[in-house]
Amino acid sequence: MSRSFTIAKGLSSSDIAGTLDENGISSSGSGVTAYSHDSSGGLLSESTTDHTDGSLHWLGELNELYVWDSDASKYYLLENTKTTGLGEVLFTMGASSYAYVSGNGLYYNDTNSKRTDRYTLSSSSNAAYSGNLLAKRSYAAGLSSTTAAYLVGGYRQPTSYDTVEKFPFATEGNTTGVVDMSDTQAGHKSASLHTHTAGYVAGFANPTSAAIYKFTYASESDSLETQSLSGSMERGTGASSADAGYVMGGSPTPIGGTNIQKFSFSSGAVSTSGQLLSSRYSGSGTSSSTHAYHAGGNPGDTNVIQKFPFSSDGNTSDVGDLTTGRAPKNSAGAQSATHGYTSGGYVYPGSSGGIIDRFPYSADGNASDVGDLTRGTYGHTNTFV
Repeated sequence: MSRSFTIAKGLSSSDIAGTLDENGISSSGSGVTAYSHDSSGGLLSESTTDHTDGSLHWLGELNELYVWDSDASKYYLLENTKTTGLGEVLFTMGASSYAYVSGNGLYYNDTNSKRTDRYTLSSSSNAAYSGNLLAKRSYAAGLSSTTAAYLVGGYRQPTSYDTVEKFPFATEGNTTGVVDMSDTQAGHKSASLHTHTAGYVAGFANPTSAAIYKFTYASESDSLETQSLSGSMERGTGASSADAGYVMGGSPTPIGGTNIQKFSFSSGAVSTSGQLLSSRYSGSGTSSSTHAYHAGGNPGDTNVIQKFPFSSDGNTSDVGDLTTGRAPKNSAGAQSATHGYTSGGYVYPGSSGGIIDRFPYSADGNASDVGDLTRGTYGHTNTFV
């Protein structure tokens, strides 16, 4: 069956009663049969023997529309019918509009430590100020839902800061407080992992921990995962596929070091899936639809960009260099569907920069300087839409 349907969004169950042709126009005697269901559970458990190839299935409780594929014996969500079946994870790997840089690891008496910059992903340009955080903070985890940016945990001198703040992408501006994490350390120097419905923070600092916490966007609440990393660690670098999150490196060794730890979003299982080229912490992580990328990091303020494929477990390979060697000291970078971005960074013995680097996913190669932040920074939080 061809799944190249164009269906208008926002259909109600009454809108699709009867039959629709492939252009979504009501017809009689031919076309696509449409069904209405009260819940996702009913659709998953009912008999499919009477379903015709291409029949439409409206889920009233979820406000979602699926198509039945007889060849694959699956329901497919029409917004992403080529890759996502009912019960499988729908995940948009990259953003298309903007990346945001919030907080700063420098100068806690400086107002720059509570500001957010925004830069454009579709063109090369400098960042601009877009709003303030509730408090000066650094080393927070950044989670991006489809509608809002969440800053989870972090450090506010002299201790960890457990408040989750957010700002909506539609209006931007200053953050508002959402909730406090159930563990006061969660999110502080944690690796950030993503799905379309929730974000995860893995490992954290002061003291170090192996715990993984899930933050659900719909309820704006957190919960502790049953499995944890291989040992207590901090400053791991996060990347995510549609099925799993990856924590690359981290401190201390050997728990972090060169290890790539894989966390299954469906089962919660944690395993070691590969190795980095060398021991790294405080790098920047991004994800294409097929690969995870790790850029920069300590020790040695490296400029190396390395990647590994999601399709099979294995070690990373060197695919290029950043414009300068540095340790971004954030748990994840920003990403579009076509490029990875790394901004700012720390260079021993104490300088920091505001360069925005961009590197392509389509071919291995070095990063290019595409703009500057409004200030030098490290230990900041990245989010994107």
